[in-house]
Amino acid sequence: MTPVISNINAINKVLMKTSTLANLIKFLCDADEVNIEVINDIECCGRPTKYNTIDNIVVVKNNERTDFKVSHNEWYRKLKDYRISLYFTID
Repeated sequence: MTPVISNINAINKVLMKTSTLANLIKFLCDADEVNIEVINDIECCGRPTKYNTIDNIVVVKNNERTDFKVSHNEWYRKLKDYRISLYFTID
């Protein structure tokens, strides 16, 4: 499971596949499941964009659903410090 790394000049962050980011967060939070809700944007000509916009990251642990940014803020900040994008993913 190798992350796909992409460097966008405007963002300058590490982009991962949605499934890889979910697995990383699942490992860090010791969660049962991680759901990443993405928005697949459409460009002007009906073509899908290269990147998915992350709408929400939900961590499920012991049958409790919590928001990743709020309930696991230490890992959220750590991923941001390492410049891992929590706003965009790729397929």
